[in-house]
Amino acid sequence: QGTQLPVGLFVDATITGRWFENIVTLPRISLRGANSVWVVDEANTLHAREVSVLRVTEDNVLISAGLSPGDKVNASPLQFVVKGMPVVVVD
Repeated sequence: QGTQLPVGLFVDATITGRWFENIVTLPRISLRGANSVWVVDEANTLHAREVSVLRVTEDNVLISAGLSPGDKVNASPLQFVVKGMPVVVVD
């Protein structure tokens, strides 16, 4: 109602939001450009994959589409990457 509340007071509030399912959280460094990640295939080689980014924070990126269960995503700060580049997967 436009009333200013003093700092430190407790209030009861209802916050309306949206619910999302099947969201993948990755380290922010995994995102390449605006909407791409490097995925490691069965032969341990890298391939770019376009993804749908829901939100980017300072530390993480939330992916809403483009990844499947079991996909391995590169989270290393590689400076030079080539499609099909062999990598060693570290768990």
